[in-house]
Amino acid sequence: MTDDEDQKELTEEEQTDVAIEWFYAMWEEAGKRGVGEEKMTIVSLSAVLNRMIKLYGEDGTAELVKDLPEKILAGNFSTPPDVKQ
Repeated sequence: MTDDEDQKELTEEEQTDVAIEWFYAMWEEAGKRGVGEEKMTIVSLSAVLNRMIKLYGEDGTAELVKDLPEKILAGNFSTPPDVKQ
């Protein structure tokens, strides 16, 4: 059996939990290595947009992010997601 076969399929909620946990761990590690918050913010946003374009194409990504200004101003991103420990 390979490692891939040994791993169970994660639910949507489990995938979200793992992604958030790994993201914050990566962010913390980069900070320990001297990467500043501003640099992490810009690089993270650029990387996310790049991945979204690979997954959904430019038109699909533009459609997905078109409402971001309103969501930001409404406070939808002001509270970080829960990290389950």
